[in-house]
Amino acid sequence: AIGADGTTSQWSAPSRVFVPFDIRRQGGAAGKNWTFRAQPKAAAGTLLTSTTHGASWSMTTPATDQVMLWVGTGPRHGYLDVVIDGKRQARVNTWSARPYAKQMLVKVPVAWGRHQVSVSNVRFGSRNTAELDAIGFHR
Repeated sequence: AIGADGTTSQWSAPSRVFVPFDIRRQGGAAGKNWTFRAQPKAAAGTLLTSTTHGASWSMTTPATDQVMLWVGTGPRHGYLDVVIDGKRQARVNTWSARPYAKQMLVKVPVAWGRHQVSVSNVRFGSRNTAELDAIGFHR
């Protein structure tokens, strides 16, 4: 910070840091039912997409107390289940009237430590698309 008289203060250490995880790199397990799709508005320009009911993507987090997911939305989108350590923590409705009308942030608080995170595509009628944009963690 710089005061009105021009004096400066030392940098302070942040109390919380957001750590992104690149869904395109090794460390996440997608299986054959997920594909990468270019989307300029997505983080890193890529969405991980599935139209297969029950298709899951999973990874193990670093030590954290909050998992954050960014998901795509659109008219063909159903639900996305967020499972942490084998227990469903959230079911997210990703439907919107327009394709990629918004990017939805899902925050899931967890006990401090490493966690197994999985997202699964859940069909709702004819809406069968799920898209994972990015994932991150509080440190």
